[in-house]
Amino acid sequence: MAAIRARRRSATARRAAHANAQRAYRLRIRYGLSLERFAELVDRQGGNCGICGGPLSDEPGTPHVEHRHHGNKAVRSIAHPSCNKILGLAGESREKLIACADYLWIHEGE
Repeated sequence: MAAIRARRRSATARRAAHANAQRAYRLRIRYGLSLERFAELVDRQGGNCGICGGPLSDEPGTPHVEHRHHGNKAVRSIAHPSCNKILGLAGESREKLIACADYLWIHEGE
């Protein structure tokens, strides 16, 4: 019985190590970031989303690298997955985002 538990713990540790290695690979290939640099960015932001300012721990899922979607894909900050998705879906258009905010103000309380 103890051997089975040890194998399960070992398998769980291997899966966690593999997931961490995959994340490190994706960060390096997509954004030129190491896991250490990613952690530094999170620390520099005080553990908060670079877009809305809320704690990154408030939203489930792994924080996203927020970057320019056009051109050189320069990293700007670390953000909640939903905040990053909003920018991407709006095509980083200030006009669309302002129009969405105006829409919410107009229809507040309905």
